[in-house]
Amino acid sequence: MPERPILIAYDGSEDARAAITRAGELLIPGPALIVTLWHPAERLVSTSAGAATYAPIFGEIDELERSNARASAEQGAALAREAGFDASPLVARSDRNVWRAILDLGTEHDARVIVVGSRGQGGLTDVLLGSVPGRVVHHADRPVLVVRAKRSS
Repeated sequence: MPERPILIAYDGSEDARAAITRAGELLIPGPALIVTLWHPAERLVSTSAGAATYAPIFGEIDELERSNARASAEQGAALAREAGFDASPLVARSDRNVWRAILDLGTEHDARVIVVGSRGQGGLTDVLLGSVPGRVVHHADRPVLVVRAKRSS
């Protein structure tokens, strides 16, 4: 039976990169899934008028989002391999909250630990609704490693 993977959430941010490096220092090497989420266009448009306006190009937007997510996940997997993991990129569509999608993927792949950076690219949403790492930690049914990138003083 293959060893359970580590699930590393990766959005290209400084903290996500630091999370991969630190996980390589702290965790036993083995399989790792580097997950980058993408959101469908209809989720990004909040009004019915906006949806009607942009609906004809939703497919193009979705393809661009998937492509960008794939590139990010592959970048993260390369970093994870440098850190000693047998890493594979994983791109997943998220129709819901990012933290919930991360937890669901952790369950789906029976991750032995979930690794997240302490801050990602969530911006104002994180401030208003609570951070993704905080929600992952609060709701997780498995260990979570949260890593903060070193900041210059």
